[in-house]
Amino acid sequence: MPTGEEVSSAGTLLGPRSYGHSGWTGTSLWIDPDRDLFILLLTNRAFDPRTRRSFTKLHEIRGRVADAAARAADASH
Repeated sequence: MPTGEEVSSAGTLLGPRSYGHSGWTGTSLWIDPDRDLFILLLTNRAFDPRTRRSFTKLHEIRGRVADAAARAADASH
């Protein structure tokens, strides 16, 4: 995983040269230069910022979205 985390907001399929950033409100941007791919996710976690579970769930969802985008990019080539 690009971030070295066990569960990453970048998912599990992006290449080792990928890079990105995630924001507190739920946004994330990941760029995989080897695939010529960028993934931009806009969400609003601020609806209940006191709930730790919302952050944990959002972290998983970001990774799933990144993996789905990587699969779609791979299938289109």
